[in-house]
Amino acid sequence: MAKKETRISINKLESVMRENIITIPMHGNDDVMITIRHTLPLQDMLQFVEDVVSSCVNVETASYTPEIKEFVIKSKIMTMYANFNLPSNVEKQYELLYRTDVLCQIMDHISMKQLHEIEAAIDARIDHDVKMIETVLASKTNEMLLRIEELTEQFETMFSDINGA
Repeated sequence: MAKKETRISINKLESVMRENIITIPMHGNDDVMITIRHTLPLQDMLQFVEDVVSSCVNVETASYTPEIKEFVIKSKIMTMYANFNLPSNVEKQYELLYRTDVLCQIMDHISMKQLHEIEAAIDARIDHDVKMIETVLASKTNEMLLRIEELTEQFETMFSDINGA
């Protein structure tokens, strides 16, 4: 007779779970403490992906701005993994991200595995949305070509009796 498989309880699994939040002093300003989450909870991870994708792709206007993807990802790391508030002014955000080493300090303490999975999800969603835009544009182009063809046929029929002589 086969031995029954022993299941591991949730309590035992939770007992080996790593601490998710750490607090460290900011380089160059030891009076300021940065609170960093090692991993994001599911809902925050989904929001992270959505925010980056919606910043790069607008299906309604059929626009795609890939050059801001990395900037938005870095902004999200600062605000979602750590306890930073970034200014609403995008130029100021850009300066703070690229002229300080705070992002590197945060990256040293987050789950790179999770971040890579988030980036893969972002890329997959962007790819999907861009393909949707291309499909809609191709459909509209085909529709327009059919209308032009119909109009051409109508004009040919209307003017077939007219002789150029």
